[in-house]
Amino acid sequence: MLRRTVAFCAVNVILTMVLGLAIAVLLKRLASKMRLLVTLGLMLAWSMPALASTVIWQWIFDTQYGIANWALGRQGESWLSNPLTFYFVATIIVVWMGIPFIAFTLYAGLTQIPEEMMEAAAIDGARPWQRFRDIVIPSLKPILLILTSLSVLWDFRVFTQVYVLQRAGGITRDTNLLGVYAYRTSFGGNHFDKGAAIAIVMVAITVLLTVFYLRSMTKQEEL
Repeated sequence: MLRRTVAFCAVNVILTMVLGLAIAVLLKRLASKMRLLVTLGLMLAWSMPALASTVIWQWIFDTQYGIANWALGRQGESWLSNPLTFYFVATIIVVWMGIPFIAFTLYAGLTQIPEEMMEAAAIDGARPWQRFRDIVIPSLKPILLILTSLSVLWDFRVFTQVYVLQRAGGITRDTNLLGVYAYRTSFGGNHFDKGAAIAIVMVAITVLLTVFYLRSMTKQEEL
């Protein structure tokens, strides 16, 4: 259960950070009107409650009426009855909701990189990917560290998305994460002592992640 939770968290954090950085770079390159349009779309995704977002994605991947099955020619096949495709859907939801904050924060960081530095590197013959590797990434490193810590903290405690998908037809035993398992053990199985023990483990791990995040924040303030 713990390994499954850690693996799910790691995949979500990596995808969220990579896609968030890519969208931030895209926002920097877009014209003002297109940037405004993309920003509004990200804001809508960010402001939507987790429950509402999960229900909408559940409809998209619905067995009979979902647009995903229609587009892929998978009519009648359930995305939630198999653990692998279940986590695929859950990952889409979690990443989709996490990208806007990452993209906005990194975009703000990109705007602080002096254009003169980028132009000087281009004049010296540095290619775009070299400028990105040697200038952009080092400049964003403090922000990336903090955002990664926050993403780990958030994604480790994912509950709503997994629980709602399970209620929609997912296999509970093979798709439980620590948070969902603690809830089901306490209120579904009436084993409050076992559920409390799982919750304590989650709190301990969350505290460690929080300490790491706060230490990262302190180091950045000292620089």
